[in-house]
Amino acid sequence: MKSLEYPRPRDMDHLIHILSSFTNYEKIRDFHKGRVRLDLKKMERLSRAAGEVHLEIPCIHITGSKGKGSTALMATAALEASGLRTGTFTSPHLEKLNERIAVDGAPLSDEAFLRAADQGLDLLRGDATLRPTFFEFITLTAMLAFLARGVEAAVYEVGLGGRLDATNVVRPEVAVITTVGPPGALATRSAMSPSPGGARLGPPTPTTPERIYVAAR
Repeated sequence: MKSLEYPRPRDMDHLIHILSSFTNYEKIRDFHKGRVRLDLKKMERLSRAAGEVHLEIPCIHITGSKGKGSTALMATAALEASGLRTGTFTSPHLEKLNERIAVDGAPLSDEAFLRAADQGLDLLRGDATLRPTFFEFITLTAMLAFLARGVEAAVYEVGLGGRLDATNVVRPEVAVITTVGPPGALATRSAMSPSPGGARLGPPTPTTPERIYVAAR
């Protein structure tokens, strides 16, 4: 298959335009009704093509239907208090795409974001069979950015995909499940093994809304 000609992004607006051609499940209203089939194969291939980038940095992996973002920020603060250089990947963003990827608590600069994204696009230019979704590509971009910026500990928030979410390629030192309830209950219930080969948890109880489940390797 002929490789695809992705232009080098000039700025963030140009990058967003390039990524608009990628499938974006965040914009599909019926995502949680089982009409979208996900798997980890593409993300695993992407990560391997990038040099096993998903295994390079120790991480915390957080899933649940409520409280993931605040838990990710608290985990990041705890790691920073320990003197570690941190990377945090959350979704969605409110105003700027940069908000999804933070290093030491600050959103990635346009320059750093574009550099990591172009590194990811280079992989796609070389292999047309690598056809990631929008979220898969942004997840890869975060991993590449964290590696380039010397991150020592990363925090990943699960997106929409539950057990088959793109972030599940990581092998976390700590896995966390926050509150589980509609509309995320179905996706999160399928994510009770948050990371293949990583820490594994038993099913949470939706009737204990304030409980957070944590497992460490």
